[in-house]
Amino acid sequence: EYPDDLTSSGGQIVESVGIVIPSTPWDALWNGIAQWFGITNVNDLNELLPNRNKFASNLFNENQLYTTGSTPTAPTPTVPTPTAPTPTAPTPTAPTPTAPTPTAPTPTSPTPPTSNTDCSDSP
Repeated sequence: EYPDDLTSSGGQIVESVGIVIPSTPWDALWNGIAQWFGITNVNDLNELLPNRNKFASNLFNENQLYTTGSTPTAPTPTVPTPTAPTPTAPTPTAPTPTAPTPTAPTPTSPTPPTSNTDCSDSP
């Protein structure tokens, strides 16, 4: 609940430092959230929210916070149905004619004759 009076004379205002004292404790809200998440055992709630018993008259429960009052469930995954690919006829294409690219001959240096020393008919 929002304070009625935000002046220094307001009942929830600490004048010297400008602090507003909340009318609803955090534990009150988190009590209902914890129940919605499935924590319903009193000992577990006391462990999770150690100050909740100090505010027993102000605690929210899951039905006050959420209209369904049910624990959320994960969606069931669905497997996609396999479908056969639709056959398509290939589109005929004519080859593109290309002109040969002329190349210049590469100059080569003459190879010197080799001497054959193993020849049997040499003098």
